[in-house]
Amino acid sequence: MANVVFDFQQAVFTLESMVAKIERQAQTIEKLIKENEQLRQENQQFGA
Repeated sequence: MANVVFDFQQAVFTLESMVAKIERQAQTIEKLIKENEQLRQENQQFGA
């Protein structure tokens, strides 16, 4: 039974780590989208 509890705790820790990583990736994607939009606007100003 102790192994099952440990395995469950390890799985929860792994899931929490994955969720945190996904949240960081989502923030990075959001930042890159905004940066891309800004660069596209700047390119339009220069006629590119």
